[in-house]
Amino acid sequence: MNEKIYMTTRLFRLFCERYQYTPIKGNTLFNTYKIWEYIEQAYGVLHLNGDDSALSDIETVLVSRGAVL
Repeated sequence: MNEKIYMTTRLFRLFCERYQYTPIKGNTLFNTYKIWEYIEQAYGVLHLNGDDSALSDIETVLVSRGAVL
């Protein structure tokens, strides 16, 4: 469980840095588009591919769910 929490917070921080979002804005986006749940469900694949690949997957999911980044 600790590894999932570590990866989730790391990806969130990197995502916010990439898009220059405040943590509040990033959290709102992640809640609205259910990205927290996506990371939890896809952990098995996301943690194998590295941060850049995981961020790319998150961006793809966000856009496919209607988010404008």
